[in-house]
Amino acid sequence: MSRLSQRLLVVVLGIVLLAGCGNSRRQNSSGDGGPSVDSGPGLDSGPGLDSGPSVDSGVSVDSGPRTDAGPSSGSLRVSRTPGLPIPDDDETGVADIGTASGRACTIQSLSLAVDITHTCDGDLSANLTAPSGITVTVFGQPSSCLDTVPMTITSADSDGLASLAGLSGVGMWTLRVFDHTGADVGTLNAWTLDITCGASGMAGVLPPAD
Repeated sequence: MSRLSQRLLVVVLGIVLLAGCGNSRRQNSSGDGGPSVDSGPGLDSGPGLDSGPSVDSGVSVDSGPRTDAGPSSGSLRVSRTPGLPIPDDDETGVADIGTASGRACTIQSLSLAVDITHTCDGDLSANLTAPSGITVTVFGQPSSCLDTVPMTITSADSDGLASLAGLSGVGMWTLRVFDHTGADVGTLNAWTLDITCGASGMAGVLPPAD
């Protein structure tokens, strides 16, 4: 074989070898990079959480606590023996406070017994303040010294006491006695308030004004 033929043979073999290497590289680059990893079945987040029935915000809420006395019956009593001197010719007067305590009580009727020593009851007047803060006149000045005390006043003969019906009888009661004229003096010896309770709804709540 001539040298030229040998050289051509070497060139051809080189070309064949280069072509084979190229194919091998293309197969490696485009080959499967290994088995795909199965990430497993998709996670089921479960059924949607039920937040419960929707709240109707249009429902009004009664934020004002009301004291329901419920059906009340029986009686309460305030009994005091202050022995206080009544200031003579003084519009301030003398006051004594007693407390009615116990179960809920809606006033049905009242009876007030007042024991006063005085040389002329025509100088005197008195008022009573209920736990609700309402003050009513118990008795006013008689026209002369009639010696009417001690006395007992009831809802039946006093418009002031009668007007307290329907209110709560539980709490502080204040009796105030006045001496409107000079010279004669006296003492508030004692007083007793008997409260008859009746069956009613809201104790201590005044009816709406007309």
